[in-house]
Amino acid sequence: MHQSINKKKIYFYLSLLFLVTTIANHSLINTFKEFIKVKSISIDGLNSSEEIIIEMKLNNIIGKNIFFLNSNTIFKKIEDIKFLQNVNIRKIFPSKLKIILEKTNLTGTTYVNGKKFYIGKNQKLIPINQVQNVKNLPVVFGKFKVTEYLELLILLDKYDVKKNEIDNFFYHNNGRWDFKDKNGLYVMLPSENLEKSIELYNIFLKSNVSKKIKSIDLRILNQISITYENK
Repeated sequence: MHQSINKKKIYFYLSLLFLVTTIANHSLINTFKEFIKVKSISIDGLNSSEEIIIEMKLNNIIGKNIFFLNSNTIFKKIEDIKFLQNVNIRKIFPSKLKIILEKTNLTGTTYVNGKKFYIGKNQKLIPINQVQNVKNLPVVFGKFKVTEYLELLILLDKYDVKKNEIDNFFYHNNGRWDFKDKNGLYVMLPSENLEKSIELYNIFLKSNVSKKIKSIDLRILNQISITYENK
């Protein structure tokens, strides 16, 4: 009889120990799960208004398990933010994300279906409501590919043409460009041999200082046609 009572006590204490251990483990697991949830996100590289845009996009990341949080999830949430050039995501355990962002340079403005966009060096058209107003950028007209426009800018840089003095670029359906500077000079470029023409244009400008020019026509290879303003 006495032995039977002892067995009951043993079973009771073992069951109690199992229950307490289970509760403790469950509590420990819940505590750990809470410990590794994302509690804060820091954003570097943007101004305050731009940070707000990103924070709104990433709001539902708060509370996610930091171990299982995939960088692609974050990329997808901000992929429609067009002014970003580079995105670097760092996990700071146990519960913080640090996102370092690099903005693209703006190279001009254009209009698509009546809506104004900035042209980014990252080859994207950027809605004007995503960035603060930027002045003194050239306006680009026509149905052009952003990559072709950026290639033109690279050539202008190569031959020291001052892009900040250009007011407008015009793209024509036959695949060529014109541009007009702030002094009203209108330059017509060819659809082929573009680099050679820009080189010729730069050489001519450096040698011509006497008269005010109205337009320069470079559409024929190795030829330059000049129209001077009337006195």
